[in-house]
Amino acid sequence: MIDKEKEVFNAVAKALRANFKNIYVIGTELTSSPPKFPAVSFVQTNNAIRTEYSTFNNLESVITEDYKAEVCSNLEKGKEQETKAITAVISDVMIGFGYERTFCEIVPNTDTTINRRMSRYRKNNVI
Repeated sequence: MIDKEKEVFNAVAKALRANFKNIYVIGTELTSSPPKFPAVSFVQTNNAIRTEYSTFNNLESVITEDYKAEVCSNLEKGKEQETKAITAVISDVMIGFGYERTFCEIVPNTDTTINRRMSRYRKNNVI
């Protein structure tokens, strides 16, 4: 199975930790109230075989991968700017790997003191 999740997650986490002191980065979904801020959830949401590129014995040789990033900030002032800055670092890493950002917007959070921004990334033809 072709799977770049660990490599991509580690690169994103390393870049975030280099740019934001005490950032919380996790490879699973966040709750509506993360234990620490700023918080980032970065998960692979799809790893699908591109069947048109499969070999005759059905071995996968090319896939499509999708990732979802959720960024949360609870700053009293500037939380939207913080989530945008963190998302920009994630986007830079993902674009460097050849992924395309397919979605990016603020999403509602049950705790309205938290700004939550979600972005999604896709890469076709991963080998």
